[in-house]
Amino acid sequence: MGVPMEQFVSICWERDSKMMAWMNGSAVIGLSLIVVLLCRHLASFSGAGPSLRRAQYTTIAWLPTVFALTATIPLFSPSSVMVSAFVQKIYEAYCLYTFGLIMFILLAHEAQEESARRLRCSAAVDVEAGMHEFESSEGLCVQDVVQALALQGPKKHFATPPLCCCCGPLMSPFDMSASHLQGLFWMLRQYVLCICLVGLASLYSSTAFSFDRFERITLILKYPMVLSSLICLYSLFVLYMSTRGLLKSWNTTKKFASIKIILIIMMYQDWILERFSKGIFSHLDSCFKHVGYTHYDWQYLEAKRWGCWLVVLEMLPMALMIKAAFTADDLEVTIQETHQDILRIALHEHKTGSPSGNDSMDSTGSSD
Repeated sequence: MGVPMEQFVSICWERDSKMMAWMNGSAVIGLSLIVVLLCRHLASFSGAGPSLRRAQYTTIAWLPTVFALTATIPLFSPSSVMVSAFVQKIYEAYCLYTFGLIMFILLAHEAQEESARRLRCSAAVDVEAGMHEFESSEGLCVQDVVQALALQGPKKHFATPPLCCCCGPLMSPFDMSASHLQGLFWMLRQYVLCICLVGLASLYSSTAFSFDRFERITLILKYPMVLSSLICLYSLFVLYMSTRGLLKSWNTTKKFASIKIILIIMMYQDWILERFSKGIFSHLDSCFKHVGYTHYDWQYLEAKRWGCWLVVLEMLPMALMIKAAFTADDLEVTIQETHQDILRIALHEHKTGSPSGNDSMDSTGSSD
């Protein structure tokens, strides 16, 4: 956007020092509070032993801080707003994927527990023999996961928002299969891949083409990015609705809401600010008029400035919600964890009928 940080800060401080001091100062204070909450949250994990879930909880705990930091920087240098938005999208995609992996780990654990309960309750198998058989198994049988889901009864698993919430009357109840689980796994993973590819394409076009063509390419690239985001969110809803009964004790509703509520609010507020930026800011005597931006209207960048400030404030409640949802108490419960790569291979081999896939999901790499 062609204006260095020193020029922007100098002009805006000269023309509207009170506004800049108030807005940037409150954002820095908000960022500081979020960092304090992050430190307290991470410190609470210190009592738990090393585990895959601890690493995943840490990844999600960093989400408000990453967003607040990348939203504070454009308040001092609006030219960096596109880079900040890209970093936020990448980390959002990674956190949603991580949350999906947490749900898969908990599902595998609950399937083990359900299998153990069936062994204990079986009249044909002695209780001690059944427990010995379960504990000596090398891993989790994929079929146990499928059976645990089947015990919840047939459901219209895919009649969920945001894509198919109105398609319930057209669907029939069915039991989730290993193929469905494998599909959900890849629907989660594709968002991270798509965001990285879109970012690389955008970066290349910014250096290879004129600004007008770059802007058109960026507009086109938004469509696959939005579609990929919807597919990822849809897979999370399907996984959540399908496992809600099994994972109720793990507060998955609270966890999902703590991540997504603020992100949804951000999506709508960005759309409102961008769409109505000229009507909202044109009559103001903003310092953005005098900075000298050439590629974008100054009203658009002023809207982005307010959007970034709002994001910093919104990260405070998100940090509190994530701290309350992803607790150290969860990590103190020792469970058998299945690494995502083991899970992916096991689901694929079970689908293709490979003997190793039908036998077990080895979780010896769970502490990677």
